[in-house]
Amino acid sequence: GDVLTGQKVFHVSPFLERAGQYTFRFDITDKRCGIWINLHTDAGEKQLTTALTGHFAPMSAASLRRAFWAYPLVTLKAITLIHWQALKIVAKGIKYIPKPLQLMKKITTTGDLTNS
Repeated sequence: GDVLTGQKVFHVSPFLERAGQYTFRFDITDKRCGIWINLHTDAGEKQLTTALTGHFAPMSAASLRRAFWAYPLVTLKAITLIHWQALKIVAKGIKYIPKPLQLMKKITTTGDLTNS
């Protein structure tokens, strides 16, 4: 799959400094999609790993209704789990990092960003 890297320039978490390098890995076929994101410190230490995988399915009004009713409280569950994890992190004594001032007012790019 494709791999992209980029400097961390946004404040993403109140428990991680705004520093480091992201690695994004994509494995996409006709039927499946996998996306993995790793954050490494400037010293090269892996600090965060996350992934999202799934399969493609046709989208229609009926399939959206089925997905909604199959997982009616998924948003509430996600918000609850995010806050639960934050409480566990605070309980471990990890330092809270307030949002710093943004380095640049606008971060934009144009053009082809693929590795061709």
